[in-house]
Amino acid sequence: SLSQLDSFDAGSEITVDSLVQAKMVKAGQGVKVLANGEISKSLTVKVDKVSAKAKELIEGAGGSVVTSEPVSE
Repeated sequence: SLSQLDSFDAGSEITVDSLVQAKMVKAGQGVKVLANGEISKSLTVKVDKVSAKAKELIEGAGGSVVTSEPVSE
């Protein structure tokens, strides 16, 4: 969720590996970011999937999103 991502330092690049290291997800699972919570920092998010609303909020905070699958509605 966005509130979990907001715990990373501003300017961080967040990947599946960094989420596993932070114990936010388990290794080997696909990762989809949903628009739960708020985000106030500019982050680069590189995950499998992201909802359209989460992408909008991440980019609105000055961040960017790279996904391995198309953005879902």
